[in-house]
Amino acid sequence: MLPRTDINIIELKQSEGFDRLDKNTQALALLLHEQRYRPRIEYENLNLTIISEHNQTREVVLQGNAQIIKEIWAASDQAFDITHNTPNSGEHADTKEDVSVGTKTSNDILAALTFPGMGYRQDQVSEAHARTFGWIFDDPRADTRPWNSFANWLKNVSGKLY
Repeated sequence: MLPRTDINIIELKQSEGFDRLDKNTQALALLLHEQRYRPRIEYENLNLTIISEHNQTREVVLQGNAQIIKEIWAASDQAFDITHNTPNSGEHADTKEDVSVGTKTSNDILAALTFPGMGYRQDQVSEAHARTFGWIFDDPRADTRPWNSFANWLKNVSGKLY
């Protein structure tokens, strides 16, 4: 059997070991806790940055759109003046060159309004059948249809078609 002093020394060493273990465990737990919330904080910071950049980009786009609209209005006014032979700065648009400038301005406006895929929907519509909506021109009395003659209504154009 070990003397009492040896047992106390062993207990003291074990106690110190447990204390070190406890401090290490505490440090590890604290580190894990910090690591657990770090991604959330980083996410929130990143989200705030994205929102800020989005707002800045939106502002730049809105300013650009406002400038484009001003340019379109100016070009439209110029095209109107040229095509309607309206005096503009004391000049008349009565030469071939002035008319071609008006045409160019009109084309520039149309070009500014185009976008990729603009004709997509129209390209997707299939050709109508030869008799599509042709029945409206048939005499309704011949087929005992319950509506008035569209052809007669077009000839007379007297109010609404019932």
